[in-house]
Amino acid sequence: MKIKRKFAALGIAAFLAAGAGLVGVAAPAQAATSGVDVYGYCKSQFGFKPAAGTSVNAGNAYSWRCTYFGVPLSYGVDMNAACRYTTGRSWAYAGLRDTRNAYSWYCVY
Repeated sequence: MKIKRKFAALGIAAFLAAGAGLVGVAAPAQAATSGVDVYGYCKSQFGFKPAAGTSVNAGNAYSWRCTYFGVPLSYGVDMNAACRYTTGRSWAYAGLRDTRNAYSWYCVY
């Protein structure tokens, strides 16, 4: 009988852990979300208002670069900093839905 209880307890623990994992993926109920203004962030960082832009490989979420007339100015965009710029909130941070989709970044604040 003790073995059955242990297996039952393990099953319940596994079920709760799996459920907790699913809950942990979602943003907190009180958190708001928005897209990331990478273009605006790049302009703010380098001050090249008319010519600053971005380059990106749509199939790679980590491929964002700030550019000036097509020349890379950075090795990558700090998406957490870009979220702080986008939202104007110092505690904002970036979330990512899919590493194979450069446009799946979002800000949580």
